Amino acid sequence: MDNGQQPLVINRVDQYADIMFFFPSKILYFTEIEAANGSVYCAYKEQMPIGIICLKELSDCLDIAYIFVKESYRRCGVANCLVKYTTSLADSAGIPLKLRVVENSQADVALTKIANKLKMSRCGQMISFGFCVDDETRRVWTDERPKMVDLAEKVARRYGSQRVLTFAEATPELLSKIRTGIGQEFSELDPFTLPDFDPTFSVIVVRESDFEPLAFNAVRTIGRKMIYEISSAKSGFTLVAGVSNFFDRLFASDIEYVTSMVHTNNRAGMLHASKRFGLLFKERGLQTVYMRFPNR
Repeated sequence: MDNGQQPLVINRVDQYADIMFFFPSKILYFTEIEAANGSVYCAYKEQMPIGIICLKELSDCLDIAYIFVKESYRRCGVANCLVKYTTSLADSAGIPLKLRVVENSQADVALTKIANKLKMSRCGQMISFGFCVDDETRRVWTDERPKMVDLAEKVARRYGSQRVLTFAEATPELLSKIRTGIGQEFSELDPFTLPDFDPTFSVIVVRESDFEPLAFNAVRTIGRKMIYEISSAKSGFTLVAGVSNFFDRLFASDIEYVTSMVHTNNRAGMLHASKRFGLLFKERGLQTVYMRFPNR
């Protein structure tokens, strides 16, 4: 693809001054956020930065969090080279590589072809939900809040009195119970490992009588954007008692946008997003998740 010119070179970005004048400010913002919890690699053509890829090191895989190629260099194999480069990093570490493709986006066809070429396995789909925090959603929440409080009271009559705490308010003993209680039942859901985990918005529902943790939700905040990451509950319990607390804090903050991803096979999560939060969350699109395992 070099057409007689210098071949493509890929290097890790350690100084943002080296690329800050070559990419749009919005792209650099996302890149810098992801790099805070991972690493960024840049593709150079004749010493000119033309594409970047952001990698996060998760507990069980390398996650391609962001990929961008300058428009004049698209459909030239740059994205393919960047993704292929990350596969060598994942293979060297002996861990899987994850790639998410947003359906019906400008890049979905190209990224799907790359995933197939690198023999990445399609491992699921996730639906994206989101909403803007504006006057309209504030009005909707004001109208809907009494219904949510009434629902929480019905849940309390059925399961006993419950109390909602933020992670910031929780004692070390309660946090330990989260790890050993709900954490054992849902070992894959560990809010403490989330990058940019925000304890002031993440809530825990406890049984009032003995402060036993029943449910939790965990979010992370990046600037004025909130990512609603995970929620879970012990069998037979629900997070509904924490909904009013969560939204009250949200609408009193300077958060501008909230988003959530739910796996299409997660029926409880879909119900949670569509019914309990559906008054605000709107479906934004579908993502296909690909995984590549080493030595395949």
